[in-house]
Amino acid sequence: MKNACSSFAVIVGLFLSLAAIEIAEARNRIALVIGNSKYGGNLELANPTNDADKMAEALDELGFEVIVEKDLDISAMDDALYKFAERIRPNSLAFFFFAGHGIQSKDVNYLIPIGADFREEHELKREAMSANLALDTMVAAGASIKVVVLDCCRNNPLARNWKTRSSATVGLAKMKGAEGTIIAYSTADNAVALDGQGDNSPYTLELARALSTRPSEGLELLDAFRIASREVKRRVDQSPFLYLDATIDDYMLVKGDGTQNGGDLAKVEQRIDTMRDAFEDMIAEMSKRNKEGGESVSIPDPASNSGMTPEMQEMLKNLMAQNQELMKKLEDSKESPPAPATGQSGTIDNTKTRSLDEELGKFIAIWESAWESQNMTAYRELYHSEFVGRNYSTRTGTKTMSYSTWMNDKQSKFSRGNSVYVGVSNISYQNFGDTVEVNFTQSYSSGGYSDKGQKTLTLKRGNNNKFTILREDFRP
Repeated sequence: MKNACSSFAVIVGLFLSLAAIEIAEARNRIALVIGNSKYGGNLELANPTNDADKMAEALDELGFEVIVEKDLDISAMDDALYKFAERIRPNSLAFFFFAGHGIQSKDVNYLIPIGADFREEHELKREAMSANLALDTMVAAGASIKVVVLDCCRNNPLARNWKTRSSATVGLAKMKGAEGTIIAYSTADNAVALDGQGDNSPYTLELARALSTRPSEGLELLDAFRIASREVKRRVDQSPFLYLDATIDDYMLVKGDGTQNGGDLAKVEQRIDTMRDAFEDMIAEMSKRNKEGGESVSIPDPASNSGMTPEMQEMLKNLMAQNQELMKKLEDSKESPPAPATGQSGTIDNTKTRSLDEELGKFIAIWESAWESQNMTAYRELYHSEFVGRNYSTRTGTKTMSYSTWMNDKQSKFSRGNSVYVGVSNISYQNFGDTVEVNFTQSYSSGGYSDKGQKTLTLKRGNNNKFTILREDFRP
């Protein structure tokens, strides 16, 4: 066969190069993320579209191909599911996320589209999407791991308008999953979850945070759900639930390589799968030409002009170039430390980046907890005796507070007995040696008042190696 040896050299060479990239499982990752908010009237929800954005961002960083859809009617929901099914490959990880209204009827969970106006309960079968359909779609497409996340266990007033007595109850019913399935609810079955007082529901916020962590030991899929669930329970006393195949294998979302480059490597995995798909398509096209043209056609060296159309030659050249790029990317990620965060008077020691990340994460979590629980003793211990609250901009003006003024102000507010909610997202920091400046988006609500803005905490490390807050700035 003409150019047969050359064909095998090119294909085998490329796939041996791919194998040299030390990734044990190069499964593709595909996600469908839907957020429905604009139901209208008393069905309106504030956060699901924000939740969709938050979840899509976290999944994209992990190398998922993400389909994001918002405020869909039933026809658009069906189209999105069809698009999702088309992109699921056998032995892949498929992830379905829905935020919005959900309702159970006769032990079946239905995801409510925009424009829902059901006169009777039985119309759910025709005018809403069964959560089972999403799962069945992933099973039929051959995904080896199927994840269904439903942040929709909210109180639903739909049934009030039905003429006949409804069998529907609050929350969602338990779902039965196939082999390799993880089903996650933002709260227990037959219970109601919070939509959230900030920009996101408590569950989506914590799950996105968990998926965005890059621990040195790696991030395992089930562990991300466990971490998020515990944090939701701690913060808002809501109990997320998992229903799963107990025999499911561990699946590393981020491999434990001691660096923060897991998200990049996940994207490399996805691009490798894309390359393989392209090769399969190319080979299928050549097989078709063999049958139709009655002549043998092999994959030659890309420098040769025989046996291939110019388009196919260009495709092969591009694939080889991508392969070289991927190998270089992996080598760079192994040999080069993560890019340091810089400050005006110093940089982070790269050997200590991970431990500093963990320290700051724990400190912010303790600070949130002390504030939300209104534990004045714990809260006071987090502030340096030389603390100054400068440029603390509020709706009523800018405040500058000393340590004693700040603590007296907090003591007065805590004594009112109002519940406090604090949400923190988009955390970044700069290390200046003796101090670390931590920046994040803060959402706050208490006693009917709420605000959102950019918070900066300047932390000082003491002789006991613990951080305390030296300065606090806030801009709405």
